[in-house]
Amino acid sequence: MFSEYDDSMHSKGYIRIESIPDQDEVKDYIVDAVKAFNVKDNRKLSHCLEELCDIYNIKEKIVEQKQMTVIEDYQNTRKLCADLMQNPHYKKMGPEGVLAIVEKAKVIGISPLEALNGGMYYVQGKVELSAAMMNQLIRQYGHSITKDRKSDDTICILHGKRKDNGDTWTESFSIDEAIKAGIYQNTWKKYPRDMLFARALSRLARQLFPDVIKGCYVESEISASINAEIVTDEEESAPKTISEDEYKELIELLEGNDRLKENIIGHMKKTYNIDDLQKMPSKMVGASLNSARTFRVNKEKVI
Repeated sequence: MFSEYDDSMHSKGYIRIESIPDQDEVKDYIVDAVKAFNVKDNRKLSHCLEELCDIYNIKEKIVEQKQMTVIEDYQNTRKLCADLMQNPHYKKMGPEGVLAIVEKAKVIGISPLEALNGGMYYVQGKVELSAAMMNQLIRQYGHSITKDRKSDDTICILHGKRKDNGDTWTESFSIDEAIKAGIYQNTWKKYPRDMLFARALSRLARQLFPDVIKGCYVESEISASINAEIVTDEEESAPKTISEDEYKELIELLEGNDRLKENIIGHMKKTYNIDDLQKMPSKMVGASLNSARTFRVNKEKVI
């Protein structure tokens, strides 16, 4: 249709004739592609399609379209999060929490609002899935989860099976494990079966359905671990106190030496904020006993 093309057409902004694909060449590639498809020659078919893409500059257009889609999607997400932050309920989560949940919801394929309203939680920079949502997602993919009959208030045993390849896996979680991990408290004592199921499900999902949960933890898994670490650190940092025998010996040795007794108590109060000898930290016991013994020996020498 541009057979009568001239320079004046170019100056007016029309398409240059050399940019129009050669129709015979395009036809040949289409014919070859159809033949390759019919005889199931995948290599030939792939070559023909690539050549057609090159002719029409399709690859570059697809890349540009993807880039624009990503930018628009990110801008829409930011706008959604900004709008949600106007709501007091979502404002408590903080902008980073809302954004993390919305983005993760899109990755695993659930509604952002469904995720924000109990389906997901933002804890310490990571996203947790509610046990109900994790269970729902796994079953939506067609996989199956069966609870073993031996499960009770002390242990939960789950058997999983994939729909696509038939792979199976069994995982469990027990109260004994919760106690050892330092997480058996509060909700665990009130709802042991629910908590056991959540932890067993999380273990099973990480082993058999990682493509479904995509790195998510189950609800309370992160916060419980953090609290357990804090309790452990506090227990380890808490000073051990003087034994009963050591206390009796110290009192006997300090008899008649009020000045040394006051010095020991003064140091203990300054360092540990403790003024009761019976609660003396073990770190002070050795030095205190040595000082008291030295005083006793010197006193007996004088006598």
